[in-house]
Amino acid sequence: TVMIETMLITVLGIGAGLVAGHFVLYFAKPLIDMNLGINLEPFLFTAVEIQGIIITLVAGQILALIAMFRIYSMNLIEEVSRD
Repeated sequence: TVMIETMLITVLGIGAGLVAGHFVLYFAKPLIDMNLGINLEPFLFTAVEIQGIIITLVAGQILALIAMFRIYSMNLIEEVSRD
């Protein structure tokens, strides 16, 4: 269940970040074009973003595995008695 929770949190974070980032770009596009002269298109997903999503998903699962192994290797009685 730890892996499923981590995947769900990672996917929700990626989705929220993509939506928020592209909405900010949508509203800031005129300022970016005028001040920096860079023409960026909101809601256009590039290969770099797809690679970032894949890397984020893999990193989230690796971190979940590490946390899961640490939790499962703990002895609950020893941890409670230590406090």
